[in-house]
Amino acid sequence: MSSQWIIDASSLIILGKLSLIDIVTSLCDSLIIPGGVAGEIMRGPPNDNAKSWLTGKGKKYIKNTGSIDLRIASWGLGVGESEVI
Repeated sequence: MSSQWIIDASSLIILGKLSLIDIVTSLCDSLIIPGGVAGEIMRGPPNDNAKSWLTGKGKKYIKNTGSIDLRIASWGLGVGESEVI
């Protein structure tokens, strides 16, 4: 059975701070980083490890998830969180 993960910004930021961000790709068969999540990370500080990873190795995992379901949008979450859900 294959596993597909959709990951949020907080997880990538914490893994980056721990210098463990590369481990995430070895834990699943397929990784998706929604565009909104990538956008949140890219607005962070210039020296952020997650940001550096996304512009290099992580770039291939960024996917456009399309529109957010109106029911989820009504919850008032951020774009990244809504796209993950």
